[in-house]
Amino acid sequence: MQNQRRDIFDLIRKTVEFRIDGVQINIIKDTNLDPEWGTLGSSNPEHIKKNIAIKRRKTVMKEAILSSNAPQPIGPYSQGVVSGEHIYISGQLPLSAETNRLAEGIEHQTRQSLENIKSILEEKELGMDAVVKTTIFMTDLVDFQTVNSIYAEYFTEPFPARSTVQVAKLPMDALIEIELVAENKKNN
Repeated sequence: MQNQRRDIFDLIRKTVEFRIDGVQINIIKDTNLDPEWGTLGSSNPEHIKKNIAIKRRKTVMKEAILSSNAPQPIGPYSQGVVSGEHIYISGQLPLSAETNRLAEGIEHQTRQSLENIKSILEEKELGMDAVVKTTIFMTDLVDFQTVNSIYAEYFTEPFPARSTVQVAKLPMDALIEIELVAENKKNN
């Protein structure tokens, strides 16, 4: 029994790790000590040396999205990031990509922020129907109904989940900023 236990622990220490297409692969000669590992044969100590198990751990792979049709980042962030099955779009101020200036008034600012988002999604050949969650930052919730009616022009049912919060101030004295999460339909 003592020898069998020592053999098992010796095998556990003999793990081989490598990567294939960004996936971590671990090969070990016994798997009975971790239920996440599936065994491909007998768990009998006499047959342990013949057992091989593979545990796959996805590594976080991310890709930046950059659209020339949306304002360029002014700091250490990306317009958007693809990570697995999701796309994360950074908060979009209502800046024109051509002039780098704010649109005037809440109506134009709301449309400009949504158009910037639309342009970033189009870089990945996606539309607004891919959006699953938005967060809207506003400096004055008095404008909520105006923003809501314009927002409704860009989305169809089922509408994305959404949070809307009032903040004290936004960069460049913008009235609105919108960020979102979209489903990367090309990965499904």
